[in-house]
Amino acid sequence: MDKERANLIAAAHFEAPSEASARICFALTEYLQYRELHHDALAVSALSLDSLRALKDRRNEPGAWSNLGYALWQLHRYDEALDAHTTARTLYEQTGNTRGQAVAWDNTGNALRRLHRYDEALDAHTTARTLHEQTGNTLGQAVTWNNIGNALRQLHRYDEALDAHTTARTLH
Repeated sequence: MDKERANLIAAAHFEAPSEASARICFALTEYLQYRELHHDALAVSALSLDSLRALKDRRNEPGAWSNLGYALWQLHRYDEALDAHTTARTLYEQTGNTRGQAVAWDNTGNALRRLHRYDEALDAHTTARTLHEQTGNTLGQAVTWNNIGNALRQLHRYDEALDAHTTARTLH
C-alpha cells in the first residue's frame, strides 16, 4: 500500500464519481488513517462523499461523512468535524442504523470535548453508550465509557471519571 498509495488515490480520482471510486476510497481511508496520513485521508474521504452523493447512495453516505469527520478531527478542524459527525448521525438515524448512530454520537462527543463543550460532550457520549448497549456492542461500550471518563475528568468530576475508566477497562 505504501508504494502504491499515490496510484490508488489517482485511480480513485480517475474513476469518480462511481461505485468503484467510492469503494477504493473507503478502503484507502482505513489505510490512510492507520498510517496517520490525515491530509490524504481528508482528500479521499471528500472524494468518496462526492461520489456517493452523485450516485445518490444513501446507504453508504453516512460512513463517508464519518470518515470525513474523523480526518477533520485529526487535523484539529473540530468545528468542521462536529458538522460532519452530526450529519453522519442524522443520516444513520434516517436509515435506522443504530450501530452507526452510536459511533456518530461518540464521535460527536469527541469533537465537542475538543471544543471545550464538556457538558454537551458528556450527553453525546452517554447517548452513544446507551445505543451500544442496545445493540450489544461491548467494544463500543468500552470505548464510549472511556470517552465518558474523559469528559467527566474535564468537568472535574474525578470520582465518576475513575468509575467510568474502570468500567471501560473491565469491558475491554
